[in-house]
Amino acid sequence: MKIFPSTCLLLAILSPGLALMCSRGQHDYSPGKKILLLTCSTQGGSCYTQYTASTLDVPVPSNSLKDGSPKRLKKWGCAKNCTNENYSFTTVEGRYFQTNKKCCGSPMCNTKDTETAPSRKFNGQECPIYCNPGSEDCEGPKTIRCSNAENRCIEFVVVHNKSAVPDKFVRVCGTPSFCQLAKTSMYSRIFSGTITQARCCDSMPSSQQLNFEG
Repeated sequence: MKIFPSTCLLLAILSPGLALMCSRGQHDYSPGKKILLLTCSTQGGSCYTQYTASTLDVPVPSNSLKDGSPKRLKKWGCAKNCTNENYSFTTVEGRYFQTNKKCCGSPMCNTKDTETAPSRKFNGQECPIYCNPGSEDCEGPKTIRCSNAENRCIEFVVVHNKSAVPDKFVRVCGTPSFCQLAKTSMYSRIFSGTITQARCCDSMPSSQQLNFEG
């Protein structure tokens, strides 16, 4: 029996136990930079596409509500234990972090992914900041402006591995998915430390007393 090359390729794709082929590469949206996609393979894993946008390291003018030009990165690749991620948060200073990671399980399924993170827009919700008179918190904005699907006020402490680096108290307005992540006491590359003591409550259109959850 003759088997044509195209048939052989189909049999290879459908045969169990073979490695899954995916697109691999990244694009940081530098002017004039071309996207070069290579291939990778994973045994029992998934292909993924991940888009992130961040202004955490971009200075924000104190007299402006704009969050500055974000640093954007899109990655394609293989992952042994792939998990879908879709969350964002906004800080007191108006800076933000946003990521969307999608996993798929068929050969080269991430090749044609053209989706990017949606534009950010104030959604009318805010997280009031309550502070002691004279503290550093009272010297900055009195609310955190929420964007897109962000509707949770989140507070947590970032603990660093080096004792010389002090723990940091952080307030953000984030999506429910980021609230759940923060509660898992995870190490975060975003903050270069472990997120602990997280608590969340609903955002609101005006300043009211917040009843925090444990």
